[in-house]
Amino acid sequence: MGRKKRDLSHLLPFCYYCDKTFENEIILHQHQKARHFTCEKCQKKFSTADLIKSHLHQSHNENLQKVPNSQADRSSIELKIFGMQGVPRPFIEERQKSKAKEYWDKIISEKNQKLKKEQKLKEKEQKKKQKAQKQTVEVEEKVQEQEKKAEENFDMTGFSFGFGLDLNAGQESKKDNFKPSNVFGFE
Repeated sequence: MGRKKRDLSHLLPFCYYCDKTFENEIILHQHQKARHFTCEKCQKKFSTADLIKSHLHQSHNENLQKVPNSQADRSSIELKIFGMQGVPRPFIEERQKSKAKEYWDKIISEKNQKLKKEQKLKEKEQKKKQKAQKQTVEVEEKVQEQEKKAEENFDMTGFSFGFGLDLNAGQESKKDNFKPSNVFGFE
């Protein structure tokens, strides 16, 4: 099963221009060349904004005003960015803090959700136990009521045990009325 991997994307290299995260800086370089530093006219790829700017000026007589496919607030060609080199330090620190905060907020919310689920399960179990106890008490009460009714309705008159004893005899002597019953089938 192993250990759960932590989300450390806030420590991974990212593209300054589009804020995309990468596993390593080599992939970041490839992304920047393909996405941000490719000449739209001749499809040549460059490693920095300065190189594509000079290429456009020399080869196509155009001036590059902003980095292609970048966010509006990060499209400046004045910064000399190659991978993670040249990215303003305060920007990196702010991004790390915000991403770390997102990560820990996610972890805390997952734990809170887990605790809520456990609490709901406990509440359900308690309700089931209470319901079972209530049903047990109701069944016991019904049994007691039935026993009381049976005792009240039980009439001993005319009842014979089969041993020749008649409970209706009352005051008469038992010897006079002794008649063995045919328990074993003999006459």
